[in-house]
Amino acid sequence: MDTSESLTERARRALGEAYLHAYRYRTGYVGTKHLLLGLVQDAEDAVAQTFDALGVPVTRIRQHLETVAGPAQQPRPFRLPYSSAARSALECGRRVAKRFGQFAVVAEHILYGLSLETESTAAKTLRDLGVDPHHISVHLVRQWDHAN
Repeated sequence: MDTSESLTERARRALGEAYLHAYRYRTGYVGTKHLLLGLVQDAEDAVAQTFDALGVPVTRIRQHLETVAGPAQQPRPFRLPYSSAARSALECGRRVAKRFGQFAVVAEHILYGLSLETESTAAKTLRDLGVDPHHISVHLVRQWDHAN
């Protein structure tokens, strides 16, 4: 996703958190697990509500991802590329925003894109926690259909 894309403040914060987690764990790229970590930082937003509806609080997702990632290190600021799965999830989020006639990409659009990357680390993490990524996309589409 081009940084000039129209993103809500919440979506920008989620991407910033994703970069920060990638720096901390020194992976050399921003992957789907980093995007998911960026999305689950706020326990009160629409992403958290989606996970609550699916029976998994974001605190549990955050703890699981941080455990799997290992100990954080001192971040070294430098530009990190997105993994191909993360890029694909972000592009899908942009497309779904457009499909529903929304002018800005919100955090839920990014979550939707992640839910379609079924072989990604984020999807595997969610399945480990009992969340079928398909249920996320279905839940979000129902919400957007009701809003329109």
